Formats: sequence, C-alpha cells, structure tokens
Amino acid sequence: MRQTYVNAKRLLAQYGATLDNVVEEVLYVTDMDAAFAAAGPVRKGAYGSAKPDVASTILVTPRLALPPQLIEIKFIAKV
Repeated sequence: MRQTYVNAKRLLAQYGATLDNVVEEVLYVTDMDAAFAAAGPVRKGAYGSAKPDVASTILVTPRLALPPQLIEIKFIAKV
C-alpha cells in the first residue's frame, strides 16, 4: 500500500499535481482485514492526516491483475 502511494505521488508530479489534488480513491484488495489494518497509518502518512478530504471506497476482489498483488488503488485527481 505504501508503494502505491509513492507511485501515485510520482505520477501526479508529472502533471504538476500532488496527493492534495486527489478527490477520490478506490482501493481494490484481496484481504479486507489486512487492508483495514494497514490503511489508517499508511493513508495518514501519505496524506498527512488521519482523515484526508478524499472520498474513499474499498472493495474486496478474489484476485488482481498480477497474482502476487494484494492491493490496487485507483486515484481520481482534479488538476
């Protein structure tokens, strides 16, 4: 999850944006319990707030595109 936010920051920077521009995120996870355990601290570290002003949805899926993947996050940013 941390690496996903690092990747998002890098991608957003290419467009002159930051995570402050993110208005919505959708987390696709293979393990809801593990995702909930990690999400709070990881999101707080990424956004700098325990409750960022970002709409967030979390969905469980049996698997993602790459079998070892545990999470995929879709970000929508207003630039």
